[in-house]
Amino acid sequence: MRRAWLAVGLWLLACTVHSQNPERDSLRSLLRLSQDDTLRILRQIQLSGTYAGSAPDTMLLMASEAVSQSRKIGFKKGEGFGLNAMANAYSTMESPAKALELYLQSLLVSENINDRQMMEKVYNNIGVIHSNQQGEERQGLQYYFQAKAMAEQLHNQRSLSIVLVNMGEAYKNLRMYDSAIIYTQQAYKLAVKLGGIANTGVPMLVMGEIYLAMGKPAAAQDYLKKAAILSKQAGDYRFLSQQYVDLAKSFNSLNQPDSGMHYAKMALSIAKEKQFLGSAAAASELLYNLYKRKVDADSALTYLELTRSLNDSLKSEASTKKLQALSMEESLRQQEKLREEERAREERLHNIQYAAIAVGLFSFLIVFFIVSLTVVVNQKLIKLLGIVALLILFEFINLLIHPYLGGLTHHSPFWMLLIMVCIAALLVPMHHRIEHWVTHKLTVKNNKIRMAAAARKSRAQKQQEAKLATGKGTGAQQQL
Repeated sequence: MRRAWLAVGLWLLACTVHSQNPERDSLRSLLRLSQDDTLRILRQIQLSGTYAGSAPDTMLLMASEAVSQSRKIGFKKGEGFGLNAMANAYSTMESPAKALELYLQSLLVSENINDRQMMEKVYNNIGVIHSNQQGEERQGLQYYFQAKAMAEQLHNQRSLSIVLVNMGEAYKNLRMYDSAIIYTQQAYKLAVKLGGIANTGVPMLVMGEIYLAMGKPAAAQDYLKKAAILSKQAGDYRFLSQQYVDLAKSFNSLNQPDSGMHYAKMALSIAKEKQFLGSAAAASELLYNLYKRKVDADSALTYLELTRSLNDSLKSEASTKKLQALSMEESLRQQEKLREEERAREERLHNIQYAAIAVGLFSFLIVFFIVSLTVVVNQKLIKLLGIVALLILFEFINLLIHPYLGGLTHHSPFWMLLIMVCIAALLVPMHHRIEHWVTHKLTVKNNKIRMAAAARKSRAQKQQEAKLATGKGTGAQQQL
């Protein structure tokens, strides 16, 4: 069985099918109370992780929304963790190619902002994608080693425990059992130190499977029985059904078919009730082989038919998950398209406002120069302002009518260019007439200002001459 554990959301969680309703309710309450945008985004991503096993489509939608909000406000940390959560959802829906694409995007974001916590989680998750593909275990181990190094640097023992378990699983699949045991034992020691049923159950399950693969069923049973007890206490029935299947295999290897049947039937009962098709098919196939070995043809045939039915259901479920992933991807693409259109509309509206402000400002300056009775304006300056105002007005009209032109012409470059040329052909003559009228007004105004200034100067000179003449007359009388 090929399986590894993802780092979900902002905190490392094992991907289990049972939903943690108390945690989910608590996170919802915190999300409602959050006022800060960045904190809301992080809590939404954390909340999405609680849907990893039960509703990956919901997880994907929530994470996608968090990524969109993060990009809108430039919150890179939220974008990176959101992409990681989206990839986790696609991985759960058995779309490894899409998951890997999003993990790599998340890794790029984490490297750009040098967020080692995010990088450690993404390295682990990329390792999971490769490790779950036949023949890519060594490539997965390369990423696990990078995740391990970062977890050690960050002194994050919980993350380190998960990475070590994944390394043990990868080495087991490579049949390098000594290395598998070393890393899984390290994970178990860390899990015991951390405490908690969920932390210790996974390493014990992997240890049991390693010894089972090594052909040491007795040693495997010690770990599998303890792991089954922990899974039962935690209410983790997916792990419990798998552990019962492994225990049945171990008893079968020890030539104890009755005990093997006992555990296989318990595994099948749980798996059928909880709809764990993989474990159900494995348990049913094992029961078929046990009854066949016992020469019980009727029971063997019953379980053979059940195995075939479950395998068909597994294939159907895999196809459904792929279709679900494709459907969700298209839904997200449509949502992103709508968001892009909304952003384009907002940007266009802002550009129209800026252009209107600019047209108004230049128009105000020209009118001010026309009506001002004190400022003499050079006609070249007015022509320059007129040309700039004309260009801005043309851009304003273009921004205003562009969406309607696109719909009318079906975005044909030829027809759109022709219509804009026609508009320019109307604007240019209008501009020349306005320019001529403004120039005439300015000429008249400038002449009036100059004449008024000359008249004032003439009066001042006459007054000065009169004062001088009066002063000379007074001086002559005094000499007499």
